[in-house]
Amino acid sequence: MTFPTEVKIIDSQMPKNLVEMFLERVESSSSKVAIRFKKESSYQDVTYQEFANIVQATALVLRGKGVKKGDRVCLLSENRPEWFYSDMAILSLGAVTVPIYPTSSPQECSYIINDCGAEILFISSQEQWERLADELKKCMHLKHVISFDPISKNGNLEILENLIRSAKPIVTSQEIKLWRDEITQIESEQLATIIYTSGTTGIPKGVMLTHGNLLSNCWASARGIQITKSDIMLSILPLSHVFERMAGYYLQIYVGTTTAFAENMKTAAVNLLEARPTIMNVVPRFFEKIQTNILEEIHKRGHFAEMVFNYSLKIGMKVSKFIQSGHKLLFSLTLMSQIMNLLVYSKIKLKLGGRIRFFVSGGAPLPKELAEFFLALDILILEGYGLTETSPVISVNRIDQFKFGSVGIPLENVRVKIAEDGEIMVMGPSVMKGYYKNEDATRAVMMDGWFLTGDIGHFDADGFLYITDRKKDLIKTSGGKYISPQKIEQLLTADDWISQAFVYGDQKKFVVGLIVPNFQRVEEYTRENNISFKHRSELLENPEIKKIFDQRVQQSQKGLSEFEKIKYFTLLPEEMALETGELTPTLKMKRRVVVERNKNAIEKMYHNAEEYKIR
Repeated sequence: MTFPTEVKIIDSQMPKNLVEMFLERVESSSSKVAIRFKKESSYQDVTYQEFANIVQATALVLRGKGVKKGDRVCLLSENRPEWFYSDMAILSLGAVTVPIYPTSSPQECSYIINDCGAEILFISSQEQWERLADELKKCMHLKHVISFDPISKNGNLEILENLIRSAKPIVTSQEIKLWRDEITQIESEQLATIIYTSGTTGIPKGVMLTHGNLLSNCWASARGIQITKSDIMLSILPLSHVFERMAGYYLQIYVGTTTAFAENMKTAAVNLLEARPTIMNVVPRFFEKIQTNILEEIHKRGHFAEMVFNYSLKIGMKVSKFIQSGHKLLFSLTLMSQIMNLLVYSKIKLKLGGRIRFFVSGGAPLPKELAEFFLALDILILEGYGLTETSPVISVNRIDQFKFGSVGIPLENVRVKIAEDGEIMVMGPSVMKGYYKNEDATRAVMMDGWFLTGDIGHFDADGFLYITDRKKDLIKTSGGKYISPQKIEQLLTADDWISQAFVYGDQKKFVVGLIVPNFQRVEEYTRENNISFKHRSELLENPEIKKIFDQRVQQSQKGLSEFEKIKYFTLLPEEMALETGELTPTLKMKRRVVVERNKNAIEKMYHNAEEYKIR
């Protein structure tokens, strides 16, 4: 089955490169606020015209350093306005932006800089400079390191603001005209960026995306999701990742919205109240934490509050079913929903800024139950699907056309078909040019013009796409049974006592699990039941706590076949984290790293099985 059967061609009036798109937006919306960022405890505004002025100044600084068409320039920074400025300046010279995650290890950074042959690196801060300075000495091609922030004891490092200030007096109108003329010469098939994949299964590969790849995805995404010029986007996911790069940056310029930057993940709750966004790109982990906070807050308020909330959730679930089925709401249900909105839903939405129209979720599977929970609170989450190699969006649910559990309907200019073995295959203008300096890897994922995603899925009768497995992540037991670890992990983490779950069992007789408890929930239980402990490791050995998790794991796995169920599990005292290398920047598990870091615990479960058995 293939959807759609005919692919619509991108609008002939579309600009041919990302910089032309940006300059057209500046011309039509020069005084509109393009960017909001936090400075000295309040949000500051940057108009599209001010944005363009800084891009031009930055571009001329880079030109003065010899940057030309095809050169690679690395960009390592947290989300901030300078990310936009430097990226657009690089692109305007026909050069190639190579983003690096700000959380990457120094060794990962030097690998990318050397592999792409970059001569210039942008970094954000003193902290990044101190972390990377020694490792950067190993970068053979690197000539200039430019910092967004002023840095003390910087050696040969240069400060962007100083470079712009010193260049201004000597920039001529002729140079500016030449710069503008050269932008019109950048063709759509020209390389715009090399994005190194997060490397969940091995050495990162550099995905080459053209201006046309990204523009085509902007065009189709804008037609799929109803974003308007009046929307405000809160940017929280890393711009180094293609999801936020396209959907939280290029797409916003294409439509003409305002992008507000969250300071960081820890301040997101405060920034939501300050920026009051209408749309936001997030990963499922964001919703899991919000759900946990909501349930804990209601629990703290006592029995009556829990009764009211549970009743409001029941009403919301009924409304949700009517909405999803397309049927008109009964009058009585509409009335009760309005009352619950006054009492419950509106108060929860105020915690999210009070203006959210919808969230877009990507980067990892969104549990259906989680999406149902939030819609019952009148908060819509639209799940989409894509890969770095597809720029990224392949399919997405729509405001007026969605099914929870699915990743929506393919975009208008993307063809999707399911191979005989269930693998999802994609063709269209957003499919990458290939992997940088790696023709073998490129050939391995391309077949007759189709990109092989590595994901297993199917379409339903209405054309909605469902992802069921990751081809490489499937577990095959020694008995020959195939198991999807993600399916089991999602069932486990749906329990509010379980924060994270990891399933293992390839070529083993049975499956085992690593479980990170929701320690807020567990410790609350210990206080209510006078259970004392000195540290988490001691707590997790408590027979009463272990019994609770035994029961919850059993309950979570009720609908699974016997061969799919985890037979034994170990409770872990610390969360799997980005900082420890177990998660990618989009919070997906690096399965190889998780196994390596927990090797002893896994081996113990197989060697001393009875001790870990679920009772």
